[in-house]
Amino acid sequence: LQVSELKDVNKNLNTALLVKDEFLASMSSNLKAPLTAILGAADLLTGEKKGKLNDDQFRYVTLIERSGQQLLDAINAILDLTKFSLNKEEISQEKVSLQDLCQAGVLFAQPYANRKQIKLQYDLKIKQPTIIGDPIRLRQIINILLKQAVQSAPENGDVKLNIFTHTDPQFIWIQILDNGTQSISTILEPGLHGVDPNNQQSLELEIANQLIELHGGTLRVLHQKDRGNTVIVLLPRYGILNDHQMPVIPIDEDLVSPDESVKRA
Repeated sequence: LQVSELKDVNKNLNTALLVKDEFLASMSSNLKAPLTAILGAADLLTGEKKGKLNDDQFRYVTLIERSGQQLLDAINAILDLTKFSLNKEEISQEKVSLQDLCQAGVLFAQPYANRKQIKLQYDLKIKQPTIIGDPIRLRQIINILLKQAVQSAPENGDVKLNIFTHTDPQFIWIQILDNGTQSISTILEPGLHGVDPNNQQSLELEIANQLIELHGGTLRVLHQKDRGNTVIVLLPRYGILNDHQMPVIPIDEDLVSPDESVKRA
């Protein structure tokens, strides 16, 4: 092919990708409204606000609610990834309480932990616990990573969220530990391994990775045999840095060694 022909082919491909992304965004938005209504109705029924349910009815409605929520999560993931693809995702820069982020993350992940009787806890080790960033997106990052850790941990396992500063106080370190025996690094590092469109975990974790990068941060995952997974997120504390080299996340015993409160497999 000639250079001009290659340019035309490339232009047509970019146009097709744009149309595809716009279609996905539109389709996903249109699916959310009726699905949200179904979930609202299911919540009314399981709360027995419209009358008592027998055991079979309660089980069926709970199944509808849980399956509907999984579908809604998948739709939200597609919408977020489409925004990234269309370069429409923007983040705000506000002062955010790290205490609120920890509490909201644990509250979000607790129902998943309860199903496997997992001990879920957090430790905030910063004197002035605030960070500059997008409160909604920062909460989403922690929610996704905690949910993955809970899914990785075994029955009656442990998951812990630690937030601290290391050698440079202008950076926040978010460390999530679980005692799962299976490595999650191939899922959690999509930049190295690619995104599996058929795997909701992969989609959600790609979103977390993209949001971390939008905040000017980095992500690293380590799996140690008989110790479990350690996920580390490094974020600038005072907003996105311009022309500043982010420190490399080291393989440091203080950062990846087992927490005493987390029972390792």
